[in-house]
Amino acid sequence: MKVSVSILSSTLKPNDIISKVDTTDADFIHLDIMDGKFVENKTMPFREMKHVSDYTSKRLDVHLMVEDPSNYIPLYAELNTEYITFHVEVDEDIEKNLKMIKDYSIKCGLSICPETKVSSLIPYLPYLDMILVMSVVPGKGGQSFIPETTEKIKEVRKLIESYNLNI
Repeated sequence: MKVSVSILSSTLKPNDIISKVDTTDADFIHLDIMDGKFVENKTMPFREMKHVSDYTSKRLDVHLMVEDPSNYIPLYAELNTEYITFHVEVDEDIEKNLKMIKDYSIKCGLSICPETKVSSLIPYLPYLDMILVMSVVPGKGGQSFIPETTEKIKEVRKLIESYNLNI
């Protein structure tokens, strides 16, 4: 099992929380990137976010909650990024974006919102290294866990096993 620590809801300055997480056994720093379009909230701009790697030796796990991931993938591919995940619900060409991530030799993932059917992932399974099942409505930190997510996770696990994939 790998652990990725999100800094979204921290009350500390980003560099302070990242430095603290860097001293733990966590495997990755999870960055939630929000554009104010796909979700209501917005995170700091890339010109500030790009300095995250200055405060940690850990690889990054980038979660794009954005309307147009193709504009963000090249930016975050420049950092110490292990994973880039975006939402299956975007209107962009999903396969093209997954291939773009792979072209940077970065592992890629898709995320599904609580109301999205697991079957929407099927066309993209061969490209995926990770599936992120949202257990809250994306875009806000500190929400309560949606209990039905447990069943969705089981459904995703069965899907992965049925295709005999290493996701």
